[in-house]
Amino acid sequence: MAKKKSTLVKNLEVQGRRVLSLIQDEIRDLEHQLEELRAQATRWASALETRTRPSARRSVTRKTTSAATKKAATTKKVATKKKARTSPQVDWDKVLAKLPKNFTMADVAKRTPKLSKHPKSRVIALARWSRFKQIKKVETGKYRKIA
Repeated sequence: MAKKKSTLVKNLEVQGRRVLSLIQDEIRDLEHQLEELRAQATRWASALETRTRPSARRSVTRKTTSAATKKAATTKKVATKKKARTSPQVDWDKVLAKLPKNFTMADVAKRTPKLSKHPKSRVIALARWSRFKQIKKVETGKYRKIA
């Protein structure tokens, strides 16, 4: 009986080692694919960045911990995030006070000429006024002050 158990245990160990070996091979393959994809993404980001703003590039070193990827680790150029454009500051309470009782988006645009490059900020202001019950939407594109 002891021989059967030891044979069974040995067979399980052999199978376990095979499975572990296959899993490790698969992990190595996936890590290699991941490195290739990262390099490709870096090349695309670099190509896109040179077309838009070549002065914004900077190089960044990526560190990897895996033994298989340490050999492939190199200095990579990574695109920096563009600084978000900010719209000019507007006192929206004053804008709302200057609007007539019934108004349209065109009226808001007339009161905020600085925001010609930032039309979304006007939509955001309308949403904020509506959320705080300062205006009510009468119909498409027309609004009424509540207070």
